Amino acid sequence: MKNLQENILSSDLKKVVVISIIVTYNPSLEGISRVFLSLGGQVDQVFVVDNGSQNSQEVHQMVSRVTNARFFSLAKNFGIAHAQNVGIRAAHDLGATHVLTLDQDSVPSPDMVNKLLSVYTENIGSDKHIAAVGPLLRDETTGISLPFFSFSDGRKKRISPVVGTGNFDVGFLVSSGSLISMDSLVEVGLMQEQLFISYVDVEWGLRARSFGYQILGCCSTYMTHNLGERRLKIGRWLIPMHSPLRHFYLMRSGIYMQKLEHIPASFKRGDVIQLLRSFVLFSICGLPRLNEFLCMAKGVISGIKLKLVTAPRL
Repeated sequence: MKNLQENILSSDLKKVVVISIIVTYNPSLEGISRVFLSLGGQVDQVFVVDNGSQNSQEVHQMVSRVTNARFFSLAKNFGIAHAQNVGIRAAHDLGATHVLTLDQDSVPSPDMVNKLLSVYTENIGSDKHIAAVGPLLRDETTGISLPFFSFSDGRKKRISPVVGTGNFDVGFLVSSGSLISMDSLVEVGLMQEQLFISYVDVEWGLRARSFGYQILGCCSTYMTHNLGERRLKIGRWLIPMHSPLRHFYLMRSGIYMQKLEHIPASFKRGDVIQLLRSFVLFSICGLPRLNEFLCMAKGVISGIKLKLVTAPRL
């Protein structure tokens, strides 16, 4: 990252400081170790924000042995949005220009951060400012690349890129692996904590676009990502099968998204159809089925009742 920082400095811009924020919840120590090893030298500091894990003391001990790493312990699971906001605020206080958000089971490629930063430098002087850049994501079990999504002509479009195919203007990015500019976080606001876990990255990306920012998918680099413990393959679709509680939040947050004015109508139309499909699919294929159905039904009701709250700001 040093060479890229020197190039940026030569353009009379402020020094680039990248702080990675890893949110953990009952992680395997081996998995966290893999993330640290993959980050080696790519960022200036690493923040680990633990969401009330049962093994938080063990995670703290491991983090304390890593140079330029800091541990934040939360009393309970407040959700990924709140945990990310804790890390973002601390990074802002330390003068970070960018934050790299990561899950506990994601492994960046060796050149990922440099490649993502280069997208920012290549677009200096552009009419549109960049809020976030993210890599191509690969499922670590199957090797299948996750698609990007864009919005044009009032429709949500699926992009299935391969490594080396350039950059894509996308609607949003998966949170893990996103390199987000601090300037955009100051203007757009922080993550929406009402969403807890589902749609957090989607909502922020679409909100940033409503402010005139670009969100870019960078296919010159990649990151391996765990889609979930179980997967259902239907044709070309690979569907993560999560717990009933996760599906509760999927429905709850999906209904909440329908209420937000800055969410494009094209997204709302497509997503409500996707929610209906997911409700039927997980009710049939989820285990235990009755619990899946009840959790999703409760999620729909909770989403309807959930009051709109403005996202927190720096």
